[in-house]
Amino acid sequence: MARTLDSRELCARALRMIGEFPTSETAPDGEQLREALFWLDLVMASNAGLRDVFFLRPATVELTLTPGQRDYSLATIMGDSFPSGGISFPTGCQMLWPGPQPRSLPVPIVRREMINSVGSPDEVGVPRMIWIDRLAVGQRLVTWPTLPAAETQIYKLLLDFQAASPDLSPAGVSGARPNGTTITGVRTAWQQWVILKLASALGSGPINKQSATQIALWERQAAELKVDLDAFENQEHQTTPPIVQSYGIDDYEADSALSDSYDSYRIPSGRFGGYLA
Repeated sequence: MARTLDSRELCARALRMIGEFPTSETAPDGEQLREALFWLDLVMASNAGLRDVFFLRPATVELTLTPGQRDYSLATIMGDSFPSGGISFPTGCQMLWPGPQPRSLPVPIVRREMINSVGSPDEVGVPRMIWIDRLAVGQRLVTWPTLPAAETQIYKLLLDFQAASPDLSPAGVSGARPNGTTITGVRTAWQQWVILKLASALGSGPINKQSATQIALWERQAAELKVDLDAFENQEHQTTPPIVQSYGIDDYEADSALSDSYDSYRIPSGRFGGYLA
Protein backbone atom coordinates (compact mmCIF):
# COMPACT_ATOMS: atom_id res chain seq x y z
CA MET A 1 0.00 0.00 0.00
CA ALA A 2 1.16 3.54 -0.75
CA ARG A 3 2.57 5.52 2.15
CA THR A 4 0.10 7.69 4.07
CA LEU A 5 1.69 11.08 4.64
CA ASP A 6 1.04 13.02 7.83
CA SER A 7 0.50 16.78 7.88
CA ARG A 8 4.18 17.62 8.21
CA GLU A 9 5.15 15.43 5.28
CA LEU A 10 2.47 16.91 3.03
CA CYS A 11 3.66 20.41 3.92
CA ALA A 12 7.30 19.45 3.38
CA ARG A 13 6.56 18.17 -0.13
CA ALA A 14 4.68 21.40 -0.97
CA LEU A 15 7.55 23.52 0.40
CA ARG A 16 9.94 21.54 -1.77
CA MET A 17 7.81 22.23 -4.84
CA ILE A 18 8.06 25.98 -4.29
CA GLY A 19 11.82 25.77 -3.70
CA GLU A 20 11.92 26.37 0.05
CA PHE A 21 12.99 22.89 1.19
CA PRO A 22 16.07 21.80 -0.80
CA THR A 23 17.03 18.14 -0.97
CA SER A 24 20.26 18.99 0.83
CA GLU A 25 18.26 19.77 4.00
CA THR A 26 16.90 17.13 6.36
CA ALA A 27 13.88 19.16 7.54
CA PRO A 28 11.97 22.24 6.40
CA ASP A 29 12.29 25.56 8.22
CA GLY A 30 10.16 25.59 11.38
CA GLU A 31 8.44 28.91 10.70
CA GLN A 32 7.67 27.95 7.12
CA LEU A 33 6.29 24.62 8.32
CA ARG A 34 3.94 26.36 10.75
CA GLU A 35 2.67 28.66 7.99
CA ALA A 36 2.25 25.70 5.66
CA LEU A 37 0.18 23.87 8.28
CA PHE A 38 -2.18 26.83 8.55
CA TRP A 39 -2.68 26.77 4.78
CA LEU A 40 -3.06 23.00 4.71
CA ASP A 41 -5.89 23.37 7.22
CA LEU A 42 -7.54 26.01 4.97
CA VAL A 43 -7.16 23.93 1.80
CA MET A 44 -8.64 20.82 3.40
CA ALA A 45 -11.50 22.76 4.99
CA SER A 46 -12.43 24.33 1.64
CA ASN A 47 -12.33 20.95 -0.05
CA ALA A 48 -14.67 19.47 2.57
CA GLY A 49 -17.14 22.30 2.02
CA LEU A 50 -17.13 22.08 -1.78
CA ARG A 51 -17.51 18.37 -2.50
CA ASP A 52 -18.39 14.96 -1.16
CA VAL A 53 -15.35 13.66 0.71
CA PHE A 54 -15.58 9.93 1.31
CA PHE A 55 -13.14 9.77 4.23
CA LEU A 56 -15.28 12.32 6.08
CA ARG A 57 -18.35 10.09 5.82
CA PRO A 58 -18.47 7.97 8.98
CA ALA A 59 -20.76 4.99 9.40
CA THR A 60 -24.46 5.65 9.91
CA VAL A 61 -25.10 6.96 13.43
CA GLU A 62 -28.12 5.91 15.50
CA LEU A 63 -29.80 8.71 17.44
CA THR A 64 -32.30 7.64 20.11
CA LEU A 65 -35.21 10.08 20.41
CA THR A 66 -36.46 11.18 23.82
CA PRO A 67 -40.28 11.21 24.32
CA GLY A 68 -41.55 14.76 24.69
CA GLN A 69 -38.34 16.38 23.39
CA ARG A 70 -38.30 18.35 20.13
CA ASP A 71 -34.94 20.15 20.18
CA TYR A 72 -31.68 18.20 20.61
CA SER A 73 -28.04 19.17 20.95
CA LEU A 74 -26.22 17.11 18.31
CA ALA A 75 -23.18 16.78 20.56
CA THR A 76 -25.38 15.33 23.31
CA ILE A 77 -27.58 13.01 21.28
CA MET A 78 -24.64 11.70 19.20
CA GLY A 79 -22.32 11.22 22.18
CA ASP A 80 -18.97 9.74 21.22
CA SER A 81 -20.06 9.65 17.56
CA PHE A 82 -20.12 13.45 17.35
CA PRO A 83 -17.09 14.54 15.24
CA SER A 84 -14.65 16.97 16.84
CA GLY A 85 -15.33 19.60 14.19
CA GLY A 86 -19.05 19.00 14.04
CA ILE A 87 -21.21 18.17 11.01
CA SER A 88 -20.41 19.82 7.69
CA PHE A 89 -23.74 18.76 6.16
CA PRO A 90 -26.23 15.87 6.51
CA THR A 91 -26.65 13.49 3.59
CA GLY A 92 -29.61 11.36 4.62
CA CYS A 93 -31.88 10.30 7.47
CA GLN A 94 -34.18 7.38 8.20
CA MET A 95 -36.52 6.55 11.05
CA LEU A 96 -36.06 3.12 12.63
CA TRP A 97 -39.57 2.06 13.63
CA PRO A 98 -39.91 -0.32 16.58
CA GLY A 99 -42.11 -3.37 16.65
CA PRO A 100 -41.99 -7.11 16.03
CA GLN A 101 -40.73 -6.37 12.50
CA PRO A 102 -38.60 -3.20 12.74
CA ARG A 103 -38.34 -1.24 9.55
CA SER A 104 -36.71 1.99 8.44
CA LEU A 105 -38.38 4.75 6.45
CA PRO A 106 -36.80 7.90 5.00
CA VAL A 107 -37.20 11.13 6.94
CA PRO A 108 -36.86 14.38 4.95
CA ILE A 109 -34.20 16.85 6.11
CA VAL A 110 -35.80 20.25 5.55
CA ARG A 111 -34.98 23.95 5.86
CA ARG A 112 -35.74 25.84 9.04
CA GLU A 113 -38.56 27.77 7.32
CA MET A 114 -40.27 24.53 6.41
CA ILE A 115 -40.20 22.98 9.89
CA ASN A 116 -41.40 26.28 11.38
CA SER A 117 -44.32 26.64 8.97
CA VAL A 118 -45.86 23.17 8.68
CA GLY A 119 -47.96 23.47 11.84
CA SER A 120 -47.83 23.92 15.56
CA PRO A 121 -44.39 23.24 17.05
CA ASP A 122 -46.20 21.54 19.92
CA GLU A 123 -47.88 18.96 17.68
CA VAL A 124 -47.12 15.41 18.83
CA GLY A 125 -46.62 12.23 16.86
CA VAL A 126 -43.88 10.19 15.24
CA PRO A 127 -41.45 12.70 13.64
CA ARG A 128 -41.93 13.05 9.89
CA MET A 129 -39.20 15.60 9.18
CA ILE A 130 -36.09 17.05 10.83
CA TRP A 131 -34.04 20.21 10.60
CA ILE A 132 -30.34 20.36 11.45
CA ASP A 133 -28.70 23.59 12.56
CA ARG A 134 -25.14 23.57 11.16
CA LEU A 135 -23.69 26.52 13.05
CA ALA A 136 -20.03 26.21 13.97
CA VAL A 137 -20.94 26.05 17.67
CA GLY A 138 -24.03 24.54 19.27
CA GLN A 139 -25.31 22.42 16.38
CA ARG A 140 -28.90 21.27 16.91
CA LEU A 141 -31.43 18.80 15.55
CA VAL A 142 -35.15 19.64 15.62
CA THR A 143 -37.94 17.15 14.89
CA TRP A 144 -41.55 17.66 13.77
CA PRO A 145 -43.87 16.57 15.18
CA THR A 146 -42.58 15.83 18.67
CA LEU A 147 -42.54 12.27 19.93
CA PRO A 148 -45.35 12.02 22.57
CA ALA A 149 -44.16 12.31 26.17
CA ALA A 150 -46.03 9.10 27.06
CA GLU A 151 -44.43 7.07 24.25
CA THR A 152 -42.96 3.83 25.56
CA GLN A 153 -41.50 2.41 22.36
CA ILE A 154 -37.98 3.37 21.30
CA TYR A 155 -37.66 5.36 18.10
CA LYS A 156 -34.29 6.01 16.50
CA LEU A 157 -33.03 8.21 13.71
CA LEU A 158 -30.36 6.78 11.42
CA LEU A 159 -28.27 9.77 10.32
CA ASP A 160 -25.71 9.92 7.53
CA PHE A 161 -23.54 13.02 7.25
CA GLN A 162 -20.23 14.49 6.18
CA ALA A 163 -18.04 15.66 9.04
CA ALA A 164 -15.93 18.79 8.96
CA SER A 165 -12.25 18.48 8.07
CA PRO A 166 -10.01 17.72 11.10
CA ASP A 167 -7.96 20.54 12.65
CA LEU A 168 -4.60 20.54 10.89
CA SER A 169 -3.37 23.94 12.05
CA PRO A 170 -0.26 24.30 14.23
CA ALA A 171 -0.87 23.23 17.83
CA GLY A 172 0.30 24.94 20.98
CA VAL A 173 0.02 28.49 22.25
CA SER A 174 -0.28 30.88 19.28
CA GLY A 175 0.63 28.06 16.94
CA ALA A 176 4.11 27.81 18.40
CA ARG A 177 4.36 24.04 18.00
CA PRO A 178 3.78 22.31 14.65
CA ASN A 179 1.04 19.71 14.77
CA GLY A 180 2.89 17.73 12.16
CA THR A 181 1.96 14.18 13.12
CA THR A 182 -1.77 14.65 12.46
CA ILE A 183 -3.10 12.32 9.80
CA THR A 184 -5.40 14.23 7.47
CA GLY A 185 -7.50 11.18 6.68
CA VAL A 186 -7.19 11.86 2.96
CA ARG A 187 -6.82 8.78 0.79
CA THR A 188 -3.37 8.08 -0.56
CA ALA A 189 -4.68 8.59 -4.08
CA TRP A 190 -5.52 12.22 -3.20
CA GLN A 191 -2.20 13.15 -1.59
CA GLN A 192 -0.66 14.45 -4.82
CA TRP A 193 -3.69 16.68 -5.30
CA VAL A 194 -3.25 18.05 -1.76
CA ILE A 195 0.42 18.84 -2.42
CA LEU A 196 -0.34 20.60 -5.72
CA LYS A 197 -3.09 22.72 -4.15
CA LEU A 198 -0.91 23.55 -1.16
CA ALA A 199 2.08 24.48 -3.34
CA SER A 200 -0.18 26.80 -5.34
CA ALA A 201 -1.39 28.47 -2.14
CA LEU A 202 2.04 28.79 -0.51
CA GLY A 203 3.66 30.02 -3.71
CA SER A 204 1.08 32.78 -4.11
CA GLY A 205 2.55 34.88 -1.32
CA PRO A 206 2.39 33.23 2.13
CA ILE A 207 5.89 31.70 1.75
CA ASN A 208 7.24 33.11 -1.51
CA LYS A 209 5.98 34.52 -4.79
CA GLN A 210 6.02 32.18 -7.75
CA SER A 211 5.28 33.31 -11.30
CA ALA A 212 1.69 33.44 -12.48
CA THR A 213 2.60 30.82 -15.08
CA GLN A 214 3.87 28.40 -12.44
CA ILE A 215 0.85 28.93 -10.19
CA ALA A 216 -1.47 28.34 -13.16
CA LEU A 217 0.41 25.12 -13.99
CA TRP A 218 -0.03 23.73 -10.46
CA GLU A 219 -3.68 24.72 -10.44
CA ARG A 220 -4.28 23.05 -13.80
CA GLN A 221 -2.49 19.88 -12.72
CA ALA A 222 -4.53 19.78 -9.50
CA ALA A 223 -7.78 20.37 -11.38
CA GLU A 224 -7.06 17.64 -13.95
CA LEU A 225 -6.10 15.18 -11.22
CA LYS A 226 -9.23 16.01 -9.25
CA VAL A 227 -11.47 15.41 -12.28
CA ASP A 228 -9.92 11.98 -12.85
CA LEU A 229 -10.15 11.01 -9.16
CA ASP A 230 -13.75 12.18 -8.83
CA ALA A 231 -14.76 10.43 -12.04
CA PHE A 232 -13.35 7.11 -10.88
CA GLU A 233 -14.39 7.24 -7.22
CA ASN A 234 -17.96 8.33 -8.00
CA GLN A 235 -18.65 5.68 -10.61
CA GLU A 236 -20.30 2.38 -9.78
CA HIS A 237 -17.65 -0.32 -9.56
CA GLN A 238 -18.17 -3.95 -10.49
CA THR A 239 -18.27 -6.11 -7.37
CA THR A 240 -19.49 -9.39 -8.86
CA PRO A 241 -17.03 -11.65 -10.67
CA PRO A 242 -18.05 -12.48 -14.25
CA ILE A 243 -19.70 -15.87 -14.77
CA VAL A 244 -17.84 -17.78 -17.45
CA GLN A 245 -17.65 -21.33 -18.73
CA SER A 246 -14.24 -22.92 -18.90
CA TYR A 247 -13.36 -24.32 -22.28
CA GLY A 248 -10.54 -25.91 -24.18
CA ILE A 249 -9.75 -26.68 -27.76
CA ASP A 250 -11.84 -29.84 -27.58
CA ASP A 251 -14.95 -27.80 -26.80
CA TYR A 252 -15.02 -26.29 -30.26
CA GLU A 253 -16.66 -28.04 -33.16
CA ALA A 254 -14.52 -26.62 -35.91
CA ASP A 255 -14.52 -28.07 -39.37
CA SER A 256 -11.37 -29.40 -40.92
CA ALA A 257 -10.70 -26.15 -42.76
CA LEU A 258 -11.22 -24.02 -39.62
CA SER A 259 -13.43 -21.70 -41.60
CA ASP A 260 -14.19 -18.23 -40.32
CA SER A 261 -17.90 -18.86 -40.16
CA TYR A 262 -19.73 -18.48 -36.85
CA ASP A 263 -20.75 -22.14 -36.87
CA SER A 264 -17.12 -23.15 -36.91
CA TYR A 265 -16.71 -21.80 -33.38
CA ARG A 266 -19.92 -23.15 -31.91
CA ILE A 267 -19.82 -24.14 -28.23
CA PRO A 268 -21.84 -27.29 -27.54
CA SER A 269 -25.15 -26.90 -25.76
CA GLY A 270 -24.87 -27.37 -22.04
CA ARG A 271 -24.96 -25.03 -19.08
CA PHE A 272 -25.64 -22.01 -21.30
CA GLY A 273 -28.08 -23.85 -23.58
CA GLY A 274 -26.51 -22.99 -26.95
CA TYR A 275 -24.31 -20.28 -28.41
CA LEU A 276 -22.29 -17.69 -26.55
CA ALA A 277 -22.54 -14.26 -28.17
